[in-house]
Formats: sequence, C-alpha cells, structure tokens
Amino acid sequence: MKFKNIKRALKKAGEKRFPFENNRFNIVNTLIFIFLLTAFIIRTILLFGSISTIDRGIAGIIKIYCGGFIYDFIASLYFVIPFSLASLLLPARIYHSRLYRYFAYFSFTFFCVLLILSAAAEWYFWQEFQVRFNFIAVDYLIYTTEVVKNIIESYPVEFLLPALFLIASIITFAGRKIIKSSLQTETKMKGRLKYGSVYILLPLFFYFTVNGSWERLSDNKYNNELAKNGIYSLFEAYINNEINYDEFYITRSNGSNFTRLKKLIGSPDKIYTDSSLNDIHHTVLAGSGKKMNVVFIMAESLSAEYLARFGNKQGLTPNLDSLAERSIFFDNYFATGTRTIRGIEALTLSVPPTPGSSIVRRKNNDNLYSIGSVLGKQGYELKFLYGGLGYFDNMNAFFGGNGFTCIDKTSFSKKEKTFSNAWGLCDEDVFNKTLSEADSSCLRGKLFFSFVLTTSNHRPYTFPSGRIDMPFERDGAVKYTDYAIGAFIKEAAKRPWFKNTIFVITADHCAASAGKTDLPFDKYKIPLIIYSPGFIKPLCISVLSSQIDVPPTLLALMNISYKSVFFGRDLLASSTGEGRAFISSYQKIGYVKDSIITVLDVKKQKSFYTYNPASLEMKRKKESGSLEPYLADAVSYYQSAYYLFKNGLMKERE
Repeated sequence: MKFKNIKRALKKAGEKRFPFENNRFNIVNTLIFIFLLTAFIIRTILLFGSISTIDRGIAGIIKIYCGGFIYDFIASLYFVIPFSLASLLLPARIYHSRLYRYFAYFSFTFFCVLLILSAAAEWYFWQEFQVRFNFIAVDYLIYTTEVVKNIIESYPVEFLLPALFLIASIITFAGRKIIKSSLQTETKMKGRLKYGSVYILLPLFFYFTVNGSWERLSDNKYNNELAKNGIYSLFEAYINNEINYDEFYITRSNGSNFTRLKKLIGSPDKIYTDSSLNDIHHTVLAGSGKKMNVVFIMAESLSAEYLARFGNKQGLTPNLDSLAERSIFFDNYFATGTRTIRGIEALTLSVPPTPGSSIVRRKNNDNLYSIGSVLGKQGYELKFLYGGLGYFDNMNAFFGGNGFTCIDKTSFSKKEKTFSNAWGLCDEDVFNKTLSEADSSCLRGKLFFSFVLTTSNHRPYTFPSGRIDMPFERDGAVKYTDYAIGAFIKEAAKRPWFKNTIFVITADHCAASAGKTDLPFDKYKIPLIIYSPGFIKPLCISVLSSQIDVPPTLLALMNISYKSVFFGRDLLASSTGEGRAFISSYQKIGYVKDSIITVLDVKKQKSFYTYNPASLEMKRKKESGSLEPYLADAVSYYQSAYYLFKNGLMKERE
C-alpha cells in the first residue's frame, strides 16, 4: 500500500516537472519538432548546393541558421494551428472517439506529406530560380493546371510521390506512441487553456510584429534567401501581392517628383496638355503617319546571351542573328522584370515596373493609355495571340479590357493544334495562327497590330520533332523558337501585307534572373529587333534602353501623332544621347543610369551599385552626396508611376 502511494506521488511530481507529459499538445509539439527538423535539413541542403555563391564567413553562416530558425519556428506555429485548435477545443467524447483517432493519424500523415512535399518543391524551385518560395510560387498555386502538367512533364513524379508518402508513413509510424498517448490523455478545459493559449496567441503576436524584412541579414542575396523559411515566404507573398509604394518606399512630394519627371521624359515633340502639376498627360506631335501593319513578337525567356551578336558560339539563333543584320538592332536594351506580365506591362503601357504584382494582374487595369489604344484610334485591328490559356496571369482580361481581341489556345481549331505541352501550343502553331489572322485582316482591308506571345522556350522545353538537331532542353528550346521565327518570317514574306508590315521581336525577360546581388543587371539583358525590309535600313543602336521605350520608338518610326502618359522615350531620336533603364524583382526596383544602379527596397531602404558596361558586373557603392540626383530620378519615376495608376490617371480620356 505504501509502495503504491509512493508511486502515485512520484507520478504526480513527474507531471509537475514535465508539464507536457500525458498532454493533448504532445501531438502539436511533435509536429513542430518535425517541421523544424525538416526546415533545418532543407536549409542545409540548399546551403551546400550554393556554397560557391554564399558569404561563407562564420558570422554569415550563424546568421543564416539563427535567422532561419526564427522564421522556421513562426511558420511551424502557423502550420499547426488546426491541431492546436483541435487539441484545445474538442470535448473529450469527440477527442477520444475512434473516428477522431483515425482522423488524427490521417491528418498527422497528411501534415508530414505536405511538409516533405514542400521541402522537395523548395529544392526544385531553388534549382530554377535560386530563391525560396515567392510570388511566383503563389501564382503556381493559383494556376494549377499548367503547373501540374509542367511538373509531370519535367520531373520524375512517378518516383517522387510514392517516396514522399513512404517517408511520411514511416514518420507517423515512428511517432505512433506519442500520438496514441496524446489521444488518450484526460485533460480538462482549464488545463488545456494553460498550454493551448500559448499556441494560439503566439502566432497572432508574430503575425503583427514580424515581417519578411528580418530576413535581410547580408548584402549577399543567397544568404538572405537561405535565412528564409519557404512556407512562411509563400504566405507572406500571397498576402502582400500588391505593395503600397508610399508606405514601404522612399518618397518625395508629388510636386517635386512630377516637376522632375516632366524634365526626364520630356522631348521637343512632346507637349504637356494638363495644367495639373501631378500629371504627365501629353501629346506627341509627328506627321500624318505611315499606315504600316505591326507584328509584335514577345519570345519567352529569350536572353541576349543566346544570340551570336552578344557572343554566343553555339549557333542557337541563326535566324535572329540574320534578321539583326537587316534591322534596327538594339544591343544595350533591358527587360524591366523577371515575369512575362512585366514584359507585357512595359511593352504595351510604357510604364516603369511598380513594386508588387504587374499592372496586368491588378484591378482597374482596363481602358489604359497603351500602344493598342493609340493604334486602335488609327483604325487598327488589335489582336493578342497566345498558345496557352489566356486566363493565366489575367492576360485575356488585361488585353480584352484594353481593346484587343484575345486569341488563345481555346480559339484554335483541332487542325491548327499540332503540338502542345503544359504551357500551350508550340511556337509554329501560334505563328501559323498569326499568319491566318493577318490574312483575314488584309482581306477586309484592315490594318492590324498583332501582339504575339510564344511559350516553347519554357520548361519542360518540348517542341515538335524533326525541326532542329538538339534535344528537349533549354538550349534546344531556344533554337526551336529561333527556327519557328525564321519559318514565320519566310512564310510572311509570301503574303501581300508583308511589304507593308513592321516586325518587332524581343523577349519578355531573361531565362534566369539569379545572381549574387538582388538585382543582377546582367540577368536583364535581352535583344530587340525591328525589321521591315524596304522601309527600315539596318542600324545598331547602343544607347542604354528599356522595354518601356518600345511603344514611343515604334510610334515615332510610324510617324504617328498621339496622346498618352507614356514614360518611355523615342530611341531613334536619342540614339546617341544618354540612356537609362529600369529593372525589378518583386519588391526591389532599380534605376540604371551613368553606370550607376539605384535600388529602392521596402522599409524605405536604398542602395547603390556601379557596374562594368562591358561585363555588367555590379559592385556595391558607398553612399555619398553625389548619388542624390540618381536617387531623386528613381523616386520620381517609381513613385509617380504608382501615383498615376492608383489614382486612375493612366486611363484614357475622352
């Protein structure tokens, strides 16, 4: 009897000493531990996989793991909220039921599957983008059809998924005793509140006090990315898909910004037509205009580095290189961003990239001043042609809301579809549709502006067989896109409308945008070719330029007068003058001028770099008073662009 009393007393003492023993929240604690361990493992794998690019100092490594642990812990608390609520709120009759026991084991396994799947996805995401999950991953979750197909076609899913389920099942089996003890524990509400309130209140506290800016521990981009937690970054990107410039970035008064901006974008042929200080509505005066058709080709991921004109020795782009010799060719020209919709935004609206999501994805993006609106007033038929599904990235809504007829994969007949992959029809199919649409406009006596978006140079890099002598890989996809463009130009030359048509060929962005700096300038360089035999004489323009300069340059070439709020400039008139360019990631926005790159970032941060004009290699530059004009220019461009769109001042006026 005495022995039993001693045993009972020891048991009670043990419960007081180890408060989580025989506690409902043991299952939550176990899941948090698994989460933290998985996060540590994936961070270590990514670190060693990027060992040549990170800051390998002891202090840098410690910051990666310490900073990373904070985000891992916060993310784990968010991730286990359903289990925390169940452990806190479920009454005993439900919590101890057989049905809930089965559900708990299933949920535990499912949690492990999601966690391991997320870790595997992070590894693949890192291989392609060299970053943790960001707004691109958010888009991938939204547009599941294309992404799932892409994953199936690109990776060995048939081996990966069973392996992930097996690992998750093993983890559940190993933790079965903890799960069982948690499910059998008798804990009254008072006891549950003692611990459960911590699991509920801590996530709320971190939600209001912690943000992604804590991850910026180094000047090295890779160190900062490794300090992140992928799941935390994913949900942060989802919540902050649009960024309020005025709240997060360096600002100046609108008066000083617009006064400066009007000087920056002004030209002798430009007349400002609005008396308001905070406005850049203007009229560009030209002649009567040349009635030329326009075929505007935006090729997926066509980096400058693939062309022989930029030093490539692989012979990937013989057709583009040949066209470059017979065209106006721009060899110092840069994309504004790293997404297709950034390219669309710049090439149609002539506006710098404001932080967050592209205007193409935002609300109230219809009836804007665009190259389409200018040509639409001239009687042109406006067409957007795309081999994928135009609902992706809101492209159909954007183009349709700005006067274009949208022709995507659903508009192709069965006969017109010869090859497709996850992202859409092959480039040849899209170009053949472009030819038939141009023929149709020509037969009706209509001028046309066709904006054509290709997809073949995108993972999984598959294309019709027998076209080129390379396998399904990135370089092969580049060569196939070049082949398709060459075949298109050859066929177009047989049409009656060819001699009266301008062909513009450029890229949406580069094939990769990762580098040791947050905005690696060399990863934004793309080609621009303007071709029209008999109308355009060959010329190479080396002025520093941006995608936003294409609309005013094209309209000047066509000698068209128009009204707009374009930020770009006519490169033909400034081919020997000073240039500037704009580059961006999701949060960081850069202004490039005089071999100096000014970078604006959230939390009102700024930084400066110099770059080598030949190699485009960047070096951090110490701040000084001499950099103030560059900062003022950058703020004037970006804050004003945000202001104009936010206040509806980019919309057309009657």
